[in-house]
Amino acid sequence: MHLHGHNFYVLHEGPGEWDGTIIRPENPQRRDVQLVRGGGHMVMQFDGHPGVWAFHCHIAWHAAGGFFASFVVDPEAIQRDLRIPPKAEQTCRDYRAWLDENSGVYEVDSLGAKARR
Repeated sequence: MHLHGHNFYVLHEGPGEWDGTIIRPENPQRRDVQLVRGGGHMVMQFDGHPGVWAFHCHIAWHAAGGFFASFVVDPEAIQRDLRIPPKAEQTCRDYRAWLDENSGVYEVDSLGAKARR
């Protein structure tokens, strides 16, 4: 798993359900990518930078299948301090217009599969 915009610290990982223990609480392992075992668990802590941050698997078909989440960190600060730059908003409008005019494609997933209207 990978978390954008933060350092995260692995407090525990292993097979099955978490038993509540923390590995090396005085100095947990810092990661930006951590494997999660099939049928296992990962417990993490992360530093909190305001924003909406992607948390996802790096295996493309896992991400395409929904193994992707967004962490909303400090929503009050987002509303108060963060704004989408007008240039980014215009880029989104331009891309949507290009898709509508050129391909009819409205969604492309991480595998390149296209959904049509």
